[in-house]
Amino acid sequence: MWRSVTIKCKPGFEDIVHICIFESGFSGLEDRSDSDNTVYNAYYNTDNGNDPLERFKTLLADRTAGETAAEILTVNDVKEEDWEATWREGLGVIEVGSRLAIRPSWITYENPDERVEIVIDPKMAFGTGGHESTRLCLDILETKTLKDVSVLDAGCGSGVLSIAAVKLGARCAIGFDHDSDSITNADENTRANRVHDYITVYPADLSDVMPGHFNLIFANMISSSLIPNIHRFHEFLTPGGRIVFSGLLATEEEAFIALLKKEGYAIIQVRRLGEWIAVEVEEAV
Repeated sequence: MWRSVTIKCKPGFEDIVHICIFESGFSGLEDRSDSDNTVYNAYYNTDNGNDPLERFKTLLADRTAGETAAEILTVNDVKEEDWEATWREGLGVIEVGSRLAIRPSWITYENPDERVEIVIDPKMAFGTGGHESTRLCLDILETKTLKDVSVLDAGCGSGVLSIAAVKLGARCAIGFDHDSDSITNADENTRANRVHDYITVYPADLSDVMPGHFNLIFANMISSSLIPNIHRFHEFLTPGGRIVFSGLLATEEEAFIALLKKEGYAIIQVRRLGEWIAVEVEEAV
């Protein structure tokens, strides 16, 4: 069973509310704001025991010291096909750098620049390439030479980073996510893009993933999951490899970079987009 939650923001709290929705684990987010009100529709599936609404309430209370920053107007049951259909309205092609284009399957793209096309039908809120944290990862990815490169996609969501990496020349990619709905969606997307022979996705928490050896790692995850396990990424990296950490707020930049240096990482670059950052690192010599 899918549910739709309508959330109205108090003026001045829009950024905090949006971030708490993102971190709570909703499977869809629709902005219904107008000139007078900031209103979101957030969706989640109750079948897997997921309850992002309660997490949202807790996160929001923690970050606003209990002040009423948002009002939950409605919670309604919806058919899956109803909420997925709303995504089709207004969606188009997302062009990334000079090499990538991401589009839904129902959009025809002329592709005058001969970009690598990735087909993603949006079922997850932040896995289509449109959200800033994913976009930052794609911006970095499309600058890389990927021949013979193995990729780890931590918190893979819809699988868009794994698919992009393989289509840009990576040898293989492995992705994992704690959300079983994400893994189902990622598997569908790898098959739709005909790269499923080169990509493996599976459900797992970062704390439980077995060590491996990868040339390039993307960790597009919320900081509450990432920071307690930051030391683990040494176990996944080949000598000379790189890690891109994203899903981080700009307000976390100073503290996160200090933590990376303490944990033995050297900073290669920091990219910023809106309220979000991505940090590329390698192991310090």
